[in-house]
Amino acid sequence: MDKSILLVEGRCEKRFYKALCQRLNFPHVTVQTPRGCSEFEGNILEPIPLLLSNVLKQVADNSIHQLGIIVDADYSGINGGFAERWQQITQVLQRANYITDDLPHHAYTGSIFEHSDGLPPIGLWIMPNHFDDGVLEDFIKSSIQDKTSFKIAEKYVRQLPNPLFAPYQLSQVVVYTWLAWQQNPSQELAATIQSKTNLLDLQSQSIQTFGHWLNCVFGE
Repeated sequence: MDKSILLVEGRCEKRFYKALCQRLNFPHVTVQTPRGCSEFEGNILEPIPLLLSNVLKQVADNSIHQLGIIVDADYSGINGGFAERWQQITQVLQRANYITDDLPHHAYTGSIFEHSDGLPPIGLWIMPNHFDDGVLEDFIKSSIQDKTSFKIAEKYVRQLPNPLFAPYQLSQVVVYTWLAWQQNPSQELAATIQSKTNLLDLQSQSIQTFGHWLNCVFGE
């Protein structure tokens, strides 16, 4: 088992975060889904809140030395929302004695949970910014270099007369539309990091804040 694990929800996210960790100089971090950390057999989207207890046992037995967790907040009243996702994860951490009293401050900077018996701390980041509802695509949207082309893509998507997607899926649809307009069209989120054309601004506030959280979790 790799010692530094960044736990994410699915295979698409795994490829994106792997590329981002490389660009932010965290090559020792292994990005993994719960499927890779357990014997779970399930859907593409891995239910991290349901499987986190099993992963935490590997921290307790020293199989994992460093653990960071990333989940999407999703949307209140639809499929979660920040408050619901925060509660789901922190309840598991509380049962494992990572939370004994008040919850730590979580706004915009990510969270680090210390264990009462000195086990390795656990990091948590809820996309897009560890505060608001949303998904990975909202995080990507906040760091796009070419704002002009993205705004044009957003304009055309918003003008669709009878869209089949739900309103809360707008960011995802616009990001994938914008990706399809690039020099090397793609439907792969990792292409925003891997592309030689620098589609994302690694110096953006969103990525720099996220990188600081990575350093708190995985810094050596």
